[in-house]
Amino acid sequence: MHLQIMLWERKLMLEKEMHDAMDPNVGQDVVGEMKREIHRMQLRHAELMKLQEKLVVVSDVCASTLLACSSVELMKLQEKLVVVSDVCIFVHWC
Repeated sequence: MHLQIMLWERKLMLEKEMHDAMDPNVGQDVVGEMKREIHRMQLRHAELMKLQEKLVVVSDVCASTLLACSSVELMKLQEKLVVVSDVCIFVHWC
């Protein structure tokens, strides 16, 4: 009799585990949190891509400006700070 009770308890426990595994609502909070995190990452990626484009433009301007400067003007370089988003870059202007 005791063995049958243990078997029934085990059967009920397995049935509950199966029911929980088949329940579509289980784990939805984790899925929602992951979707929000993915969305934040996508926004950050887009922000970084825009920053990268700005840095490329600044770099191109700096390179062309330095090539256009004469050697005398290069001696008189003034350091100016260009702030692009949260990144600071030192740029030498003629």
